[in-house]
Amino acid sequence: MYSREVAALLLPRQCIGWDEGDGGAGSRNMYGCVWTTEVSCATEGSTQSECVRSVCLVLLGHSIGIGAGTPLIMTFVPAQVYKQMARSLPTLVFVIFIIMLPESARWAVGRGCIHEATVILKKSHHMSFDPTMKHKLSALHQEHKLSLAQYKCSGHVLRCAASARQLFDPTPYNSFEDRQVAFGAVEFISLLLLGLAATRLHVKWALVSLMSALSVTLLLTPVLKQAAVSTCGGFVFFSCLGHAAVILASVWMSVGVIRLTPTHSRGFVLGSTFSMATLGHALAYLDIMSIFASYGLYLDEYAELSIWAIATFLAGLLTLLLPRTPSSLPDTLSHIVERPPPQEKFENDEEYENTQL
Repeated sequence: MYSREVAALLLPRQCIGWDEGDGGAGSRNMYGCVWTTEVSCATEGSTQSECVRSVCLVLLGHSIGIGAGTPLIMTFVPAQVYKQMARSLPTLVFVIFIIMLPESARWAVGRGCIHEATVILKKSHHMSFDPTMKHKLSALHQEHKLSLAQYKCSGHVLRCAASARQLFDPTPYNSFEDRQVAFGAVEFISLLLLGLAATRLHVKWALVSLMSALSVTLLLTPVLKQAAVSTCGGFVFFSCLGHAAVILASVWMSVGVIRLTPTHSRGFVLGSTFSMATLGHALAYLDIMSIFASYGLYLDEYAELSIWAIATFLAGLLTLLLPRTPSSLPDTLSHIVERPPPQEKFENDEEYENTQL
């Protein structure tokens, strides 16, 4: 294990500079121990080059967890948006279900024509609604219809469904359940984009590009806030941006670990990477402004975001220490695309048939 002096170089100030009389000293002590343990596990049993590679991946996982999501959420998401728990989650589930239907069936369901939608699905996709699902869809449509009638809202079914959220929350798309649905959609899109780019980029440069884009995004957030983007879906947008960054970076790192790290240390590095990314969210109480204030330096909100942006960019530069590697994903399509070599034919087909018999 590392000594306290070495840990002071690796851990945030809040993790090691605890006060013995503080009630939260135990939790900060635990975070510090976990930090040191994860770093030591990642470097155990590795050669010098593998040690550098493993530490870079672990530190990058932590920097993404705390450096990408925390500033965005703390800046643009008020604390009260997390107080609502699953108030309209069933409604949102069926709204997402309606979005996933084909256009013709969605048009019918959105207007309450459940029977017509069943006929359309049966003809086009050989599917049919369960009787329970029919009842729920009918109840959902009636609920939206009565709700939107108060606001005289009509038009496209998706716009009507979105406007119906006004009834459940005076600030729509800020509740916990809305954010979970949005996180799922962003995660799916992020993984889809990752799959399209995985075979064309190298792990090292993909990580550098991702962290550089995050640092630029952090610098742009004050501009977007001044432009009054933080209304309605703006809160969810910035939160999903941080969530997508964590998902993309986690997948990139897992692919990089599997392809780059030797078998004897792969489990340690993979576990450490995801552990540090998870602890990054747990260590969201690191207050940079208070730390600078203790030294007599007072920073505003924009200066704090700039510090986070610089730290995120430097964390991305750490991946340049990784050795040069091939593409992140192996070629799994060559045996399908390439044609097998032609087989030699016997001059006499009858002799070949007799040989087979």
